Parts: sequence; C-alpha cells; structure tokens
Amino acid sequence: IDNNGVVIGSRTQALAAGGKFQLAAQNFFLTPNPQLLTEGYLEITSDAANLGGSVVFGDAARSAYSAALPLLGKPQTSAIFSQVAKNSTYYTGLAVLNPSEASATFVLDVLDKAGTTVATRSVTLQGKRRTSRLLTDHFPALPDMTTGYFRITSDQGLLSFALFGTSSALSAIPPQAVP
Repeated sequence: IDNNGVVIGSRTQALAAGGKFQLAAQNFFLTPNPQLLTEGYLEITSDAANLGGSVVFGDAARSAYSAALPLLGKPQTSAIFSQVAKNSTYYTGLAVLNPSEASATFVLDVLDKAGTTVATRSVTLQGKRRTSRLLTDHFPALPDMTTGYFRITSDQGLLSFALFGTSSALSAIPPQAVP
C-alpha cells in the first residue's frame, strides 16, 4: 500500500501449519525500478488464528545499520514508548499507521521523567495513511532529553512503533499498550 493508501501490489502465499516464509525483496509484489523509491506499508491478512513475524529495515545500502521489529497486531487507541533520546548524538522517531478508512486524530505527548508534559500536539491522519517523523519534526523546540517518555492517544485504533538512533545505529521499539 503506497503513501496515498492505494494498493500497489498484492499476492497470495500459502503457508503450511508451522511453516515459515521469508519475504526479502519488494519484487515479491512489484517489478522493481532502480530509479524509483517505493514507500508504503504491508498489510498481511490470514485465515489462520496465529500468525507471527518480523520486519527488518535499515540504511539504504544495507551496510551500516539495521533494526528488527515484530509485526504489529491489533490497533491501539493509546500507546506509550518508555524512553526519549534527543541530543546531539541520539534521535527518536515515531511511525504511526491508520489502518481504517476513516481519518483518525491522535495526540502526541512528550513527558519528562516526573510525568510532566514537555510538549504536546494533535495530528490528523487520513485513512489508510501513515506518518513517520522524528520527534524534533513534531516539536522543533524540544529540549535535549535522555529520560522521559512519550505517548499517543487516538480517537480510533492505530498501529505505531518508535525508533532510536544515531548516525551509525538504529533500534526499533514496539509500543506498550495502555489499559
């Protein structure tokens, strides 16, 4: 699904009980064009009750750094990420996907270690769209922080994850559900 929410490729893959399938290239769905960067997301559906997996991503050359993340499951209306890393060495990113057809509005809050709100903003995300930004894109005046946390709260279920990184390392962080 591309950044406009349009399905750009689809494929069915049989998987035996207890089996494994590894998707290693975009040409599983598309005929790759080396001059064209394709951005978007995958939506995986299954008639099986239990399906697990992960995604690995990193620098374009696949030589400096990479990170792995388990597949995201049930959309959540509230999620917490228990660390903020923002200074001259570290950055924090947030990716959010709205899997429904309707627009969703989420509030992004950054809090210090005492739970005091440092920054907050509201973001509207159209249906079947995603956003992936650094916290400093959302909050240009965000002070340096190596403690604290951030959360998203939405009017409908969203999928999300965070990234912590440097110029040579990357770590993907799944959300913690808020009861």
